[in-house]
Amino acid sequence: MRVIIDHELRRRGLFWKRIEYAVRISVDFSEEERAAIASRGFGNVVVMQLAKNSELFRRATNITIKDLIEDQTIDVRYASFIQALNLAADVKEYFQYLEAILHGEAQANTSDPSPDQPWRNAS
Repeated sequence: MRVIIDHELRRRGLFWKRIEYAVRISVDFSEEERAAIASRGFGNVVVMQLAKNSELFRRATNITIKDLIEDQTIDVRYASFIQALNLAADVKEYFQYLEAILHGEAQANTSDPSPDQPWRNAS
């Protein structure tokens, strides 16, 4: 598994030049990891739940492992640099955990329905 996290400062708008902090997350799963995800039924597991934050997201969005396998890139924008850094840190920690699970070094906790837990099935 290869995970690339890029940060970018963007200026949006014709006159007011609103600043956005973008985080682009790219994931490339090996064939072995894709097979492990399919055999364990991890496709619908939520990787990230992007909640409403300022004007950038009008609704909460669930990003699943299947979404990453199909698209491989997520582009998230925040109005705050701190929010962007926190997302990048959470994503890094999450994919280290996922990699450990796929390689048999850790066990997934899929029973916890808490919204704070990354390992839950999307409804």
